[in-house]
Amino acid sequence: IRDRASYLQEFSRQISHEFKTPLAGIRGAVEVLQDHGHDMSGSDRERFLANVAADAERLQRLTQRLMELSRAELGAEAAVSVDLGDVVRKTAEQTNSLGLRIRSAELDAAPRVLSNAQALQAVLEILLENAAQHGASEVEVALAPSGRPATVCVAVRDNGRGITPGNREKVFEPFFTTERDAGGTGLGLSIARALLQPLDGELRLADGELTTFVIEVPEVPEVPATPGVGQARGEDAG
Repeated sequence: IRDRASYLQEFSRQISHEFKTPLAGIRGAVEVLQDHGHDMSGSDRERFLANVAADAERLQRLTQRLMELSRAELGAEAAVSVDLGDVVRKTAEQTNSLGLRIRSAELDAAPRVLSNAQALQAVLEILLENAAQHGASEVEVALAPSGRPATVCVAVRDNGRGITPGNREKVFEPFFTTERDAGGTGLGLSIARALLQPLDGELRLADGELTTFVIEVPEVPEVPATPGVGQARGEDAG
């Protein structure tokens, strides 16, 4: 209970900080427009209005991400058998506007996993959005060695700017982002992890020069074949 209370206190402090900046920007721009708008040139008014719109859009993104994080932490739907290759193909189609070249041919032969297709797709979308924000043009989605028995690992590797050694330990912290000016909220990876946890899945950052995130989810267990009636009794089935 004490740990949860500390987490909520720190999370509330971070939310307050993240909302204060755009709210202060909006309030300041509105005050300037109210006091001096009639004396401004058209271009100056457009500049202040553009700043208000940008700050309002940031508040909207923050609110949306917080709702997504809340839903993820409340739990997910029951895990079912999921075709990884199909999930990756659908995600690639829906994120086509990001301009990324996505290679995932290896997943056509991937084993089925016990998870939730919508949750996996949301996790992949977050990773692809992050890759695009960090200057990537190509993303490879491929099977990777598994760290736990009866699990399947998928590596999502991009050719973007990479993550500095000093930031590697911070990437999963809520609100940490190096792309705030580009619209980053710093909540994407926290949401991705929260989506996987109820499904006994994991998300981690792998070592290497290229940015590589690894998704680990349970493999669909094999159902042992039921012997025929005659075989079960030791009779000649022929």
